Amino acid sequence: MPFWENLATELLDRYGIDQLPVGLHNQIQTMTLTDSAIFIQELLALPVTAANLVQEMRALMDRHYQHDIPLKVGVAAYLQDAYQAGHKIVLATASSSVLAKDCLRRLNLLPFFDFVFSCEDVGQDKTKPTIYQVAAQYFDQQPNRIAVYEDALYAAATAKQAGFHLIGVYDHQSKEEWTDLQKLADETIDFATAVKGENK
Repeated sequence: MPFWENLATELLDRYGIDQLPVGLHNQIQTMTLTDSAIFIQELLALPVTAANLVQEMRALMDRHYQHDIPLKVGVAAYLQDAYQAGHKIVLATASSSVLAKDCLRRLNLLPFFDFVFSCEDVGQDKTKPTIYQVAAQYFDQQPNRIAVYEDALYAAATAKQAGFHLIGVYDHQSKEEWTDLQKLADETIDFATAVKGENK
């Protein structure tokens, strides 16, 4: 998340804008890359098309995904245990599926995943349950038979309302939402401590 939060700063620095509009991060938090580019282009009237902005944003994030985005502490061991136990695992990400695969490949995690779904691929961000429903179709299971791991409160609420078993994931970047996420989730986990807790 720090890399995504800094993306607008990196991008606008190229156009000589050294101060972001107030609240920009919150406004684009739930958007896909394409929707973010359209919003930023229209908001700031940048001398470039939204399509070109998408390409620039992809190039910036591609570099990060391929070279310097780190792995969360504890995630590799957790995924390996789940994989060895025979669980099917898919990634449902707001990021580009290409970028996500590049990152997973670099971190030697891609073999653990059966499939990678992107909000851009399904045409809806995580304010809508589409990406989770597509994953459910892939599993050929009812939502309550599928565990969704989410660290963003808005996305967690979407999955929960759609009937999925929700596991709230602690993330330092969204720690202000942690109390609300704990109340919403069926279970919680902090990968750094690998301690899983029942909320209900």
